[in-house]
Amino acid sequence: MTKTNNLTQQRIKTHLSDYQRLEDRFGLPKAGAIFNCLKALQESDRSVVLEMEDYLQAQLGVTRAEQRRLASQYDMFVQPHPNGANHQPSQKLHRTLLGLSGEPKQIRHRGPLLSKVNENSSHLDAYLALGGYTAARQALNECSPEQILDEVKTSQLRGRGGAFFPVGIKWEAATKQEAERRFLICNADEGEPPTRKDKLLMERAPHLLIEGMLIAAKAIGVRLGIVYVRGDYEESLQILSDAVSEAQADGWLGEDIQGSGFSFDIHIFAGSGSYVAGCDTAMIESLEGKAAMPRPTPPYPVENGLAGYPTVVNNVETLCNIPIILEVGGESFATTGSPDCTGTQIFGLCGDIAQPGFYELPIGFKLDDLITMGGGVIELHQGQPIPGRLKAVSPGGATTGLLNAEEVQQAYLEPASLAIYGANSGSGAVAVFNQQRDLLDYAQDVLDFLAEESCGNCIQCTVSIRKAQHSLSYLRGGKASLSIVDEMTAQARLLAQILKCGLGRGAYNTAISAAAKFPEG
Repeated sequence: MTKTNNLTQQRIKTHLSDYQRLEDRFGLPKAGAIFNCLKALQESDRSVVLEMEDYLQAQLGVTRAEQRRLASQYDMFVQPHPNGANHQPSQKLHRTLLGLSGEPKQIRHRGPLLSKVNENSSHLDAYLALGGYTAARQALNECSPEQILDEVKTSQLRGRGGAFFPVGIKWEAATKQEAERRFLICNADEGEPPTRKDKLLMERAPHLLIEGMLIAAKAIGVRLGIVYVRGDYEESLQILSDAVSEAQADGWLGEDIQGSGFSFDIHIFAGSGSYVAGCDTAMIESLEGKAAMPRPTPPYPVENGLAGYPTVVNNVETLCNIPIILEVGGESFATTGSPDCTGTQIFGLCGDIAQPGFYELPIGFKLDDLITMGGGVIELHQGQPIPGRLKAVSPGGATTGLLNAEEVQQAYLEPASLAIYGANSGSGAVAVFNQQRDLLDYAQDVLDFLAEESCGNCIQCTVSIRKAQHSLSYLRGGKASLSIVDEMTAQARLLAQILKCGLGRGAYNTAISAAAKFPEG
């Protein structure tokens, strides 16, 4: 193995190690390890694919022909990614969304979650000094599973991954299933451009996530939790793994936690980089060694999830809220935010904005006020940033639609308000666009990204995205009328009823809003 391919070799070893541990836990097949290893190779050139097939044969004793047969069985072919290692649509869209400000990194405004973050809070001692694991100790020693569940339901906490489903209802549904085991999966795939809030929490407050998972595990009756982290979050994977080791060594994970009689452990799993894997059922398929393709629902994961057992899937920010709820009480937690969506949310502000960064604010905060907090819009003049004029905002990620300047002044950062303007809260990534931007070009970038990331499982999704690409291209070239907005809207309504995941159901959001609100670009 050459030096240039050492990183690829290390990724393969990580996949093999992950699957060996999971196989020990609940018998996932060797085919799953082979499939995901070969899938990782799609980012490499052909010579690396051939070299790594030899490596897998040496390590697993499975011939190249058998590897390809298994790969074919899981609807995946051993060939380089069509765009090589660059993932051009993804990188282009990411650059477009980040605009003049670049990636948000600085914490600009703290709430209950980000108050748990300081320079050293990734380490156990620093987290304990901030009051860490106090809620977990309370849950282990003073609360029954039913009491924890009641607090979460009283808090009215909704998921922070984009769907905003009530957390307590999801947990309760899992507890009602008669099963010998249940699983808890933390969705840390975070594939929606340009979202980075979960990365922030995993790297700066990993023990807050571990504590949230521990409390959730007791409420649901889970002995094993899995954190599914997107594969290119290498620093997150390392920091989170170190934190799990610290928690195990200090008795916060493992058997008989803190002498309470309750046992729970966490496994960290590196995903293979698929956008669709962020869908809960596709993530479960990936964990089972299959292609990350969404399952038909029902049954839902809380009924029939990982390895056929009831499974709760919550994202990182959602689970980080659980210790806060036990600390302040569900009733007090529910006093913050909007009546329909309580608590705070971390908004990653980026784009053409003077002060990009992370702002933890009550859900229902005025969108225009967030832009003001961010120092206002900027644009370039003779190569230098100056105060600019607002053109649009993407309120929750690339697929959440667009608001024009007038709508931004009226909208609030919560699902019901944004829905009035044909948008949604998504994952909290707020991208600002100045008047110099062409939003039809941006919408085309979104469609190109989704076309690349579509898993191909639903032919209606693949064909519809291609059709939308052509329609938007004709509009940009002056060869189509605004009637295409009505056509795309009708198609979007149909897809929302028949498709299995959020990629297809949300594929038209940005294209429709761009074409309807910014027909000149």
